[in-house]
Amino acid sequence: MNNLTTPQAPHENDFESLNHALDRLDSLVAMPEPLRAALASKAKLVIYDAGALIFRENAAAEDLLLILSGSVALEMNVSGRGKVRLISLGPGDWVGWSALMGGGQMTTSALALSITHAAKFSAIELQQMCDQNPDIGYPLMKCVAQSLANRLVATRLQLLDLFSSPITGETLDQRPR
Repeated sequence: MNNLTTPQAPHENDFESLNHALDRLDSLVAMPEPLRAALASKAKLVIYDAGALIFRENAAAEDLLLILSGSVALEMNVSGRGKVRLISLGPGDWVGWSALMGGGQMTTSALALSITHAAKFSAIELQQMCDQNPDIGYPLMKCVAQSLANRLVATRLQLLDLFSSPITGETLDQRPR
C-alpha cells in the first residue's frame, strides 16, 4: 500500500486565484507584482487533507511547495528514535527547497497537519526561469533563503531547549566534557 496521499484537485486552478493567493503572503510582499505573477504562472494549486504525506524523506527532490494556508510538519527518521518532528511550517513557508538546488533527495518527510493549500512548482521549471531571468531568480532565491534562515533560527531555538538542563538551566556549552 502506498502511504503517499494524492493531493485533491483544486476547485479553481487558474492564474488569477494563484496570483491573488501569492499577493497575500507576507513572505512575498517585498517581491514586485510582476515577479509574483511570473511565479503564479509556473505554479499549480494543490490541496492536501490533514494527515496527508506530501513527500517522503529520501524521495527524489522534484517539486517545491509554497504553503498558502494550513500547516505542514517536517519529520525525519532518527536512528534509535524513529520518526522525529523537527518543525511545523505555515503560510509563506517553502517546503522541499532541496529541489530548487537541483537534483538530490528530500532531507525530511512532509506531513499536512491540517487541510493545506499550496502552490506547487516544478523545480526544473523554476531553475530554468531563474537561470534565464536573474531579475526573477535573485528575488526568488532571496525569498527562499529568508525562509530557510527563519527555519534555522527556529531549529536552533529547539536545540537550545532540547539540550538545556531543566533543573539548572545549564546549556550544552556549559556542561563538562
